[in-house]
Amino acid sequence: MTITPELVSAVSPLVPSSGQLLLNGQPTLTLTFTPANWNTPQTVSVQAIDDTVVETLTGTYELDLRHDLASAGDPVYNGLTDRLLRVTVQENDVANLILTPTSLTVAEGGPAVNYTVRLATQPLDNVTVTVDGQGQVTLNGQPTLTLTFTPTNWNTPQTVNVQAIDDLIDETVSGSTYLVSLNHITAGADPVYNGLPTTSLSLTIIENDVAAVVLTPASLTVNEGDTVTYNVRLGSQPTADVTVNVDGQGQVTLNGQPTLTLTFTPANWNTDQTVTLTVIDDQIDESPVGSTYVVVLNHAATSTDPVYNALSPAPLTLTISETESAGVTLTPTALTIAEGGPAATYTVALTSEPTANVTITIDGQGQVTLNGQPTLTLDLYAGQLECAADCQRASD
Repeated sequence: MTITPELVSAVSPLVPSSGQLLLNGQPTLTLTFTPANWNTPQTVSVQAIDDTVVETLTGTYELDLRHDLASAGDPVYNGLTDRLLRVTVQENDVANLILTPTSLTVAEGGPAVNYTVRLATQPLDNVTVTVDGQGQVTLNGQPTLTLTFTPTNWNTPQTVNVQAIDDLIDETVSGSTYLVSLNHITAGADPVYNGLPTTSLSLTIIENDVAAVVLTPASLTVNEGDTVTYNVRLGSQPTADVTVNVDGQGQVTLNGQPTLTLTFTPANWNTDQTVTLTVIDDQIDESPVGSTYVVVLNHAATSTDPVYNALSPAPLTLTISETESAGVTLTPTALTIAEGGPAATYTVALTSEPTANVTITIDGQGQVTLNGQPTLTLDLYAGQLECAADCQRASD
């Protein structure tokens, strides 16, 4: 009588019906029992073949070994039902994509860089790997790339050439680099690779554009009453409209207005917009020291473009020459009066308009009365620059 162990249908649909086990070191095995050795056990060594294929969606898979009984001379044994032995195999292969290297740095306007892709295990069928450049890079010269691996070339690395697209947009909210994850999506008839999680390559892109509100010139020196112009544009192409707001701070008008809003679009971002600036010639002395004062006009950008929305305001520094000079004028500057004689008058005036009330105190020093009082306090306020004082020599 002979017993032939044979691999039959596996529990896992990923397992082929052969090539999984060795029986006493052989792919097939026949055991022979005779009337003399029938009760002597014969040992069968079972070894799983270490292939490169993932046969399971879990960590193990099961096989059934069928033992076919045949005997030419014993009809009882020849008619026995086959026996099955369930074998559980521990899988040691892991389906995966292997990216070499796993991260890259590439510069806008700079040279291309390369990485390679291959499968970690042999697939049961063709596997496609799709990568999207996300509008930031080209992959082998294309915006998206599809690689195909077969059961034959699965472990041959395929090279991907990565070139950063040199656009006019600043994609960095802070710093000079930004990150892009290139996701590799697998698909195919092999159920293991078809359900594989996305494998990402981390790409650092060095930005060569700088988002900014560009002012030309960045500073001006003017006199009160002067009219000058300067230009405003953006430093890089925005992804949405950008408004630039400027406040004249009560010191200047901008295109004839106290405040100004300029709008830049992705189409006209690099076209200069001219601003006509007129310094208001008021009667106030704004220079605490010297004959000039400084006004900083901040140009604040707002946008749904996150880079431009995060910008600090761009300053335009104005150095303004003051035409007024704060002071007190006495008219006349000298008086002659007689003891017991009639009073004389003089006026007190400010030389420039104050921004708050100004108090002037005069002391007669016991020698004269001022508006009939030994001391006199004059309150001058914005809009009133002059006040009269009546001075009389006291009789002692």
